[in-house]
Amino acid sequence: MKEFFFETDTGIAFSISAVEPGLDTCWVKTDARDIEEIWNEFYEVTLQLAGAGYPGCIGCGGPGSDEKWDEINARSTT
Repeated sequence: MKEFFFETDTGIAFSISAVEPGLDTCWVKTDARDIEEIWNEFYEVTLQLAGAGYPGCIGCGGPGSDEKWDEINARSTT
């Protein structure tokens, strides 16, 4: 299984994969089988968010989107 992983200079980590990382990493769960498929899914979602005006609009991300991110709660709903 492949993973798309990114970590910023400030230590914020982000992963798109089927394998759940530690809670110190923001995780987007996917069933994609290869990097190209993972990237294509990410690209499509990014285009949809941009089309909706994100991040320039208040509340366009849905309920709670303007609140502090809660990784534990987000994982419990997937």
